[in-house]
Amino acid sequence: MTGFGKTWGWLQGHPKLVDASIAAALGLISALSSQTTSTEGLSAEHDALFFLLVLTMTAPLIWRRVRPDVVLALCLGAFLVFWACKYDDVWANNSPMIAMYSIGAYLPRHKSVPRTLGIIGAGVFASIFITTLIDPPDSSPFSIVSSVAVFGCAWLLGQNTRLRRADVAALEERAEQAERARDEEARQAAELERTRIAREMHDIVAHSMSVMVVQAGGARKLLASDREGATEALLAVEATGRQGLNEMRRLLGVLRSEEDEGGRLAPQPTLASLDDLVARSTSEEFAIELSVDGEVKPVSPGVDVSAYRIVQEALTNVHKHAGNAKVDVRVEYEPHWISLTIADDGRGAARDISSTGGHGLIGMRERVEVYGGQFSAGPQPGGGFAVKARLPIDGEGANEKT
Repeated sequence: MTGFGKTWGWLQGHPKLVDASIAAALGLISALSSQTTSTEGLSAEHDALFFLLVLTMTAPLIWRRVRPDVVLALCLGAFLVFWACKYDDVWANNSPMIAMYSIGAYLPRHKSVPRTLGIIGAGVFASIFITTLIDPPDSSPFSIVSSVAVFGCAWLLGQNTRLRRADVAALEERAEQAERARDEEARQAAELERTRIAREMHDIVAHSMSVMVVQAGGARKLLASDREGATEALLAVEATGRQGLNEMRRLLGVLRSEEDEGGRLAPQPTLASLDDLVARSTSEEFAIELSVDGEVKPVSPGVDVSAYRIVQEALTNVHKHAGNAKVDVRVEYEPHWISLTIADDGRGAARDISSTGGHGLIGMRERVEVYGGQFSAGPQPGGGFAVKARLPIDGEGANEKT
């Protein structure tokens, strides 16, 4: 912001100081005049009435934004007396025009506007007419019209200022509403995705508990005849229980909705279903190539579902934003991590949808953060858009694993 912009902004933030400065400047300049000259060419020293009239014309300007109608009445009244006393023109005589500008800019709209403006207009015209009677040499029709035009221009300038101020306030309000709407949509999207994740994890935990019951029952039957087999079964119960407890801890970390109970009856998709997903998503406009690198190994059930959902949502975004595109889906198995990359060469590169509050990206990030993984999404240097996610294979967060 330039120095002028900072100064203007500061002045707008201190309106009473600005009005007091205007009133003080007009009054001080008028009062410091060494003498006044009557309309008959005679000079007279300033007297008490002169200073009182100057004060009456300038001091009310301090309240010109609060009660512009009262300020105009006081300024006009003092101006008429000043003119009747045949004092020479001083800077304070501009106060009625400043007050008229304030009528246009600050007169409250809840008042009866036509009646109020009619009274104000009649008062201004009467004041101009009275001044011409007091000083007949200036009573020509042109002087009356020009005076009325000056006051009219001051009012129109005030009206223009009011309208501009209202437009700026409306734009700021719309911008704030839009920002609040975006924040609310993002919050709702995050909550819906957490609900979906919790539902899936609930199914996984329930499955783990069921497996534990079956394995424990088998171990109980083997205790008498096959202790080694029973030990292996108990070890499997321990591993399944530990995994189930980990998923339960995550389940408690997200909100779960009781809606859509019927949706939980369907089996959850996993990475093993990616071939079907790619086949369903491929079309004439979208050529999708799936590649799997590294040694395929068992993945934590929660991570398995989340990885599938990330690929699914990324392909949905490609359909929405990329246009005709070639898509590469790469799954890479590392010793302790599984990495996903979904990259396209479509027109999505023209804009960074990661910064526009896309709900799909919010959901993907939520899924990765549940497991302490890493996530990024954005345009590629060579064109297109890429989504990258890295999740711990065992679902433990793998904070110290590489």
